[in-house]
Amino acid sequence: MALIETRYGVASGSVPAPLMAVGSMVSIQMAAALAQPVIEAMGAFALTSLRLATAAAILLLLTRPWTTWQGIRSAGSAFALGAALAGYSVCFFAATAWLPLGMVTTISFIGPLGLSLLATRRVLDGMIALLAAASVAILVWPQDQGWVAAPVGLALALASALCWAAYIVLTQKVGAAFSGMQGLAIAVTAAALIAAPVGLGTLTELPDLRLVAMACALGLLSPLMTTGLEMLALRRMGKRPFGILMSLEPAIGVGVGLVLLEQVPGVAQGIGVLGVIVASALTVILPAPAPREMPRADQA
Repeated sequence: MALIETRYGVASGSVPAPLMAVGSMVSIQMAAALAQPVIEAMGAFALTSLRLATAAAILLLLTRPWTTWQGIRSAGSAFALGAALAGYSVCFFAATAWLPLGMVTTISFIGPLGLSLLATRRVLDGMIALLAAASVAILVWPQDQGWVAAPVGLALALASALCWAAYIVLTQKVGAAFSGMQGLAIAVTAAALIAAPVGLGTLTELPDLRLVAMACALGLLSPLMTTGLEMLALRRMGKRPFGILMSLEPAIGVGVGLVLLEQVPGVAQGIGVLGVIVASALTVILPAPAPREMPRADQA
């Protein structure tokens, strides 16, 4: 970690942590938007394979995880994280070929939002869950104007939400087992190995070298920059302020899709996105429930 932080000039705190958090969100949205021509030419599976392979090669060179081996169990957690990352990357980028970027991002965000709600199980959290569910229903409901929700895209976006939730759970385990970014390097390498057979198998012919270069360049934006900035920001900010900032990701997805892809949502769909943002922010802003006190033996 020290090598990476020093090399990119953030060890001294020159880059504010909130800016890194926003940068991580912008990078994946930019990658998804810029990837559309490549997806049309070679498909989302092949693109994801090249992106992950590029990020894995760079992380392995920077972190050299083989020098600090943590054992089979820790490596297993990292490989499981890689499987979740591969699933999320494939499903998210594939969904953007069927749905507008803002819709995909908002639906995918249900994964971490649902994970937060399940962790507390309060009545208030049930109301927040209803708000999120109603917002998504408004988002995907057929409208006369605005975005169109294709069933295949919705299935892929929901799958990416599940993978995102698994990614969050497994990231905590890997972060506890490894120091720095060694665990992330192993996870991204595992993701590349998992995605490679599927990605290469979908190619009917050798892609143009220009497309390959574009796919590899997109790997620098996501997952390399996305995961790297996210980890650095989370380490400095803490979970609560980081979670509040993450609530903005659906809005960032809408904004990037609007500017780069000219994907204009309808009024009702904009309300749906706003509802998911509010639900996510509430799960972070509202105080956590107080732990229940166990009765003493003499009170039982």
